[in-house]
Amino acid sequence: MGLFKKSHKNQDKQAAFFTALVKIRNSEKFSEYATKAGASFAAFDGKPVLRGKKTGVLNGVADHDMTGIVQFPSMTALNALY
Repeated sequence: MGLFKKSHKNQDKQAAFFTALVKIRNSEKFSEYATKAGASFAAFDGKPVLRGKKTGVLNGVADHDMTGIVQFPSMTALNALY
């Protein structure tokens, strides 16, 4: 319980990361969505860290086409997005 309180207390001092595993069904609509999502992330100081298409899997099965990671300055900023 002490660890939770400590990390909760410091949530504005550490970066928070949003990770999306994306299955693309319609590439045109996905392009529209990606543009809008990028603007939404930026409004809350989110900065893209990584985005790319899946090229292989080391172990197991991956049911997604792309991965995206966005960094926010804090968990509070990330939660504000929602």
